[in-house]
Amino acid sequence: PDFSEVATEYKDDVVVLTIHTNTDRNKAPAYIEENFANSDMIFAYDLPLSDYVDMYFNLLGGSDSYPRTLILDRRGVITFTKDGKVDHAKLVEEIEKIQQQ
Repeated sequence: PDFSEVATEYKDDVVVLTIHTNTDRNKAPAYIEENFANSDMIFAYDLPLSDYVDMYFNLLGGSDSYPRTLILDRRGVITFTKDGKVDHAKLVEEIEKIQQQ
């Protein structure tokens, strides 16, 4: 919900892309519809490479903790990474740092 809120609050400046890795691909659309029907987020699905390795999670530096959050500036430079939960206040703090640059 924090990411969806940020996607709405900053929709003119920020794109929030969520990549699902541990939800059954066939169940993901119903989950998104039930929980995020009006969200401004973009949803994608990770590609499992094996039972324990997901392609995008692995490529983006994920190790053993979901979720993995990355924030990129307008040039595509990663300015923030965190494994585990990131709350609304931290997301806003990091977005506003980028906007002040």
